Amino acid sequence: MRPHPETAQAPVLRAATGQCRGSVLPLALIVLSVMTLLCLQTLRTTVTAAGLVRSLHGAATAAGTARSNTAAALAAVALDPGLLPPGAPGTRRDMATASNAGGTAHTTLVFMGSDAVCPRLPGQPASRSHYEIISSVTTAQGAAHTEYQGFYICTELCTAPCIPAVTPPVATYWRSGPAP
Repeated sequence: MRPHPETAQAPVLRAATGQCRGSVLPLALIVLSVMTLLCLQTLRTTVTAAGLVRSLHGAATAAGTARSNTAAALAAVALDPGLLPPGAPGTRRDMATASNAGGTAHTTLVFMGSDAVCPRLPGQPASRSHYEIISSVTTAQGAAHTEYQGFYICTELCTAPCIPAVTPPVATYWRSGPAP
């Protein structure tokens, strides 16, 4: 007697179906674990990139602010030479100190010395005074930057009753670097 076709194949189908169910679960867990690790790595990379962008933005902000403060100090000296620090080399005069949004900016004028050679007043007895503007900025993110601008001003040497000629500031050098 021949077995019924449905009953003869049923045990084979059940065995094959049971094997598939047993292998799908571990395979799904492995795929889920790999996808979770990829997502975590992507999040880690995103956080690192955001930190780098904040750092670069802070450094650019500090450099731009320091440059702007240096230019403003040079313009202020051109308008009012009375802002210049008198006296011995190394004498300082604070121009401005500001703080906003967690950052600070400080600008100082320093008298560097003088000599008797003035290319702006040729053929006249003159004194050339050398100065340096130091502008330091620290942002809220902790980025620090300092700009140094050297310049000189010539003053005609004359005896009373004369009004000595004074040249506008002449920029001589510029450098930038980290805050001291």
